[in-house]
Amino acid sequence: MQSRFVESPPYRITAVFDQFYVRGRLIVENNAAETARNIIANERLFRLGIAVDLVEMAAAGYTSIRDSQECKSEPCLARALLET
Repeated sequence: MQSRFVESPPYRITAVFDQFYVRGRLIVENNAAETARNIIANERLFRLGIAVDLVEMAAAGYTSIRDSQECKSEPCLARALLET
């Protein structure tokens, strides 16, 4: 059972922003020194990326709890476990 949160447009927008824009501008593959320089030079973008990660995690946790409360019967729970 896939969470409705993952299917929502706001999640997709924040995920694309965080994964591609923020990390794409900061992380240089196989070059830790250059990555560190990018983080220092773009501290605000780095902090924004962390904030977006925290919001995504909190929203995903909330959605998981909400979805699990809608599925109280044993057959529903078993189906949810098998689908994950």
